[in-house]
Amino acid sequence: MILEYQKLAVTDRSAGTVFPGGDPQAARITPYAARVKMTTRMEDVAKEIGVSRVTLSRVLNESPNVAARTRRRVLDHVQRIGYRPHQAARALVRRRSDLVGIFCSHPENLLVQRILIALQSHLYERGLKTLFQTTRGAEHELEALGALARREVDGLVAFSHYSPPSRLADLVRDRRPIVLSGYGPRGVAVVRANGSGGMARIVRYLLGLGHRRIHYLGPPAPMYPEARDDRRAGWLLALREAGLEKSAMHSAALAIDAAGGFAGAQGLLLGATSRPSAIVCFNDEMAWGALRAAREIGLEVPGQISITGFDGLDLFRYGWPALTTCRLDPEHAGQLMAQTLFRLIEGDEGARQHHVYEGTFQAGESAGPATA
Repeated sequence: MILEYQKLAVTDRSAGTVFPGGDPQAARITPYAARVKMTTRMEDVAKEIGVSRVTLSRVLNESPNVAARTRRRVLDHVQRIGYRPHQAARALVRRRSDLVGIFCSHPENLLVQRILIALQSHLYERGLKTLFQTTRGAEHELEALGALARREVDGLVAFSHYSPPSRLADLVRDRRPIVLSGYGPRGVAVVRANGSGGMARIVRYLLGLGHRRIHYLGPPAPMYPEARDDRRAGWLLALREAGLEKSAMHSAALAIDAAGGFAGAQGLLLGATSRPSAIVCFNDEMAWGALRAAREIGLEVPGQISITGFDGLDLFRYGWPALTTCRLDPEHAGQLMAQTLFRLIEGDEGARQHHVYEGTFQAGESAGPATA
């Protein structure tokens, strides 16, 4: 089989011209409508560089069995003359589609959106394109995941908020490369933040400010059962360390967005016989809604009540009051997912583990000393 490479033309849209081969000085000017595409056999490219066809193939297919100096020389030449692999032929030779399926059951979440952008960017840098599918709610999640798994994709990334780990395991019985965000069974690659450690740090900060009635406003149970909510686990751990576990109070919001936080905090602040001195929310969006609820009731933040978030989104960092939160890095999360999936696609079974990244505590104006 002959693996072809395409030589790209350099275009000058302002002048309406195309320069074949990327050399305006040496090229004959032609009308822009007559786009030029020149194809060259792999043997010809290898001859230009002064290496064998096998060596060129190994470099372009990212094989490790090439000396670093030779690899650099090949890549420099390919970049300089403007060649790129003919994708269909390359995929056929490597028995890959160069496609990755991405599923997300909660694309409205601001942190998830940023992670998705980073993930797709890092996959694209490795020559992988994406098929993207979303659902809302639990009803069609497994159906959508299964549909993606049946496509000719090299791997899957799933942001699953509803399906239990046991059901997700059914998708990977054929050892298909898959990376799960947040939660998953043993023997499956999972990328998640250390929610327990980050939330415990926030609660310890509040304890240091004198707070003792610290309420946790969590996500709806269908999305995150208590056994899977590691942020709740961190909140409870810090209270247990302080001897306050028996007085721990928590409730679940209807959604993990600002509206859910607003309704959850409003019901809590209006209906509680003993009002908490602080509310720690599952994420920043919920905390922003909780801030609005406190203001509408007439409570000063942080003068009369403290409210904290989680995720560290810039949108809430520059609002007033800036949230006290745990800041996660979506760029790092997306890169880690892409790297893990690529390792699985390359056959690295060591990537089938849980990869945990840390957040950074960020003090803001939304938390202050407890009042009597």
